[in-house]
Amino acid sequence: MRKPLICRFIGYEHYVVFWVLLLLLGWPVPVWSVEPLTSHSEQQTAPDEGSTTPDGELPLTKLSELEVTGTKEIEPSSKDGSTENGYRVKSASMGALGEKSLLDTPYSINVISSDFMENLQAQSVADALKYNPTVSSGSGANGVGGGAGFQIRGFHTQTNESFIDGLRIYSRTPVEDKERIEVINGPAGFLYGIANSAGVINYVLKRPTDTPLLNATIGNYSGEQGYIHGDLGGPIDSAGKFGYRLNLLYVDNGDTGIDDQTHERYLISGAFDWHISPDTLLSMDYSLFDIQINHGDDIFKIGFDVTTIPDAPDAAKNYMPDYSFAEDRYSRFGIKLTSKLSEVFSLRSAFAYSDTNRYRHRAKVIIINNAGDYTMTRNYYDTDRLVSEGYLFFDADFDTGLVGHKVTVGLTEEYSEIKYAYPFT
Repeated sequence: MRKPLICRFIGYEHYVVFWVLLLLLGWPVPVWSVEPLTSHSEQQTAPDEGSTTPDGELPLTKLSELEVTGTKEIEPSSKDGSTENGYRVKSASMGALGEKSLLDTPYSINVISSDFMENLQAQSVADALKYNPTVSSGSGANGVGGGAGFQIRGFHTQTNESFIDGLRIYSRTPVEDKERIEVINGPAGFLYGIANSAGVINYVLKRPTDTPLLNATIGNYSGEQGYIHGDLGGPIDSAGKFGYRLNLLYVDNGDTGIDDQTHERYLISGAFDWHISPDTLLSMDYSLFDIQINHGDDIFKIGFDVTTIPDAPDAAKNYMPDYSFAEDRYSRFGIKLTSKLSEVFSLRSAFAYSDTNRYRHRAKVIIINNAGDYTMTRNYYDTDRLVSEGYLFFDADFDTGLVGHKVTVGLTEEYSEIKYAYPFT
C-alpha cells in the first residue's frame, strides 16, 4: 500500500499519532481499502471452446496439472579415485597415523589416482603431477635424474622426501605400478620422520584385486619410442584368501625429443596378499626398475668471469659427447602385516629393503666469458645405496562417554649404507 503523501513530510510515526488524537477528539477518520493482488493467471479466464479473442488470436486453453514422478538409481563407483567418481579420493596415508580421511587431516593433501594417471597417459611422476598446483618437477621427465626431486610450495625436495607405502625410497620411481600418488604439503616430520619443510610424496603400490584383472597397453611415444605395459591380477584360490598383482613394462630405446638421445626403461613389479583371517592381512611386494639414458642431457654452469647471461641453448640439440650415459636402477622388497587384535587394539607393521644404484658418465660444460667460450670436463660417479627400514605401531580405539579416542604407540627405524665412487672430473 502506498503511504499517504503527508507521511513523506512528517514521518509515519507522527502521522499515526495525529490520527489517534483525532479519534480521541471524535473527528471522523478516513479508511483506505486495499484490494489483494492477484496473479496474472488468476486474472485470466479461459474463453469458451470455439471462441476467439477480439484481435483474432487463437483461444487460450487451460491445461490440467500434470505430476511427474520417477527414481534413478546411482551406481556406486568401482573404487576410490575412479573415473566414474570424478577421480576423487577420500583418504590418504598419514605415516604413523595410518589411513585417514582427507576431511580429518589438518594438512593440504593432493592425491592422484591410477585412473587419472592412465587417462592422462602419464609415463613419469612429473607427467602425473603436472596438474597439481603446488608441485613442479625439478627436471624434465626424460632428463638425467628427472622425476626424483620436486618443488613443493616453492621449496626444492630431494629423493629422500619420497616414500613407497610409507617407507623411504632414494630413487626416481615409475608410475605404472602405483595405485595413487599422495602429495602432503608442508612439514611432515611428525608423520614420516626427518623430511623437507616443503612436504613429502608417498607412492601407494597397486594391490591384488577381488576379481580377475587383465589389461595390456601397446603404443609409442611421439611415434619413435615403442612400449608395452601389462597389468594383471586377481584371486589365486576360490576362497579369495590369496591374491596377486603383476605389472610388467618395457619401453624401447627409440628416439626422444633430443637429437641422438635414447631412453630405455623396464619394470617388473609384483604384489601378493594373504588373508590369514578376516582381521589379519599379510602383504608382500617386489619391484625391479631400471632406466637408461644414452647420450643424455648436458650440465651447463656459469663461470665467475661471466657477467652477461647467455641465451638458453636449443633444447632439441644434443651438446653431449657420444660416451655420455646415465642409469638409475633399484630393486625393492617389502612386507607388511596388519591385524585387528581386539575391538580396541590393532597392529600395523612393515619392513622394506632396497638397493638403489645411480651411475653417471657425462660431460660438464662451464661458460668462461661473455663471448660464450666454454670448457668441457668429464664427470663420472657411481653410487650404491642399501637401505633397510621398518616400523611397528599399536593402535587403541576407545570411547569415554561421547568422546572417541585413538592412541598410537610405536617406533620406526632406518639403516642406510652408501658406497660412493667419484674417481675423476
